[in-house]
Amino acid sequence: MRVSTRELTKKDLGQYFTPAEVVDFTLEMAREIGGPSLNKGARVLDPACGAGAFLLSALDKGIGSPAIIFGIDIDSKVRDEWELNGLAENLGRNLYIQNGLYDPYDNRVSEKLPLRQFDLVVGNPPYGGFGVREVEKDKRLFKSLKTYELWRLGTRPNDDQDSLFDVDVLERLRRLTPKEVERLERFPIEVLFLERFIRLAKAGGVIAIVIPDGILANVKFDYVRDWVAERCHVVAVVSLPRGTFRGAGTTAKTSILFLRKKGAKARAAKHVFMARVELGPDVETGEERILSRELDAVLDAFYQFAGG
Repeated sequence: MRVSTRELTKKDLGQYFTPAEVVDFTLEMAREIGGPSLNKGARVLDPACGAGAFLLSALDKGIGSPAIIFGIDIDSKVRDEWELNGLAENLGRNLYIQNGLYDPYDNRVSEKLPLRQFDLVVGNPPYGGFGVREVEKDKRLFKSLKTYELWRLGTRPNDDQDSLFDVDVLERLRRLTPKEVERLERFPIEVLFLERFIRLAKAGGVIAIVIPDGILANVKFDYVRDWVAERCHVVAVVSLPRGTFRGAGTTAKTSILFLRKKGAKARAAKHVFMARVELGPDVETGEERILSRELDAVLDAFYQFAGG
């Protein structure tokens, strides 16, 4: 599939504006999960930051400081949005315009931004859109994506290419075969970003990511959930109403997944906190539900849950 030479829209790129109440709720939940580790000394990154709403909320809540809060985005227009919302003044030097899936060989974007060392990786990465089409044309990104695991693990025997995805074989290949390239290009970009968020977090770090519900529920993504469970403790899943992103042009059903990357100090919780936020009239009172109020109720419930 070739991408048109016309200017790509945010919908093409799979970018959707996140409501402020969802952003603030996500950061409050993350702070409760991270505890003392998410203070002004915390290193924070959003690998698909857009206008930087999650980063701005982190700054406002005292999670991280201007020198160690970073954003990455593929769209150069976000520089203008950062100017408008005031982020450029504090974090402008920490915005990197590049594909959020790109992983430099030396494991750092700059001296200030070593990878896999973040206390909090947070955001609403793209889903749908054009994905990583024509990936071979971006040699750096192509070499980086070859190191990702989930697009290989998702191969099914009926794809008639299972033998191509043996890990040992891949490690010996200098280039991917045409079938492997095709597989990578049509692989769901939201799954690649889920792996990316987890790779970027340090041991014990917190991951908070908005993802389509299919990753959590569909049988075909069993292997994704197994992969995540091997590397992270699942702390909470909060299902958002279908209309959450309607204003941005999509009615996709999404949830916020909260993880803690496994490590010596990251203990597994005995239970996973799960909540479903609904809008519309309340069945008992008939009163119209408001998103911010419903999220506040979930947050209060999580405080009680976390307190035992």
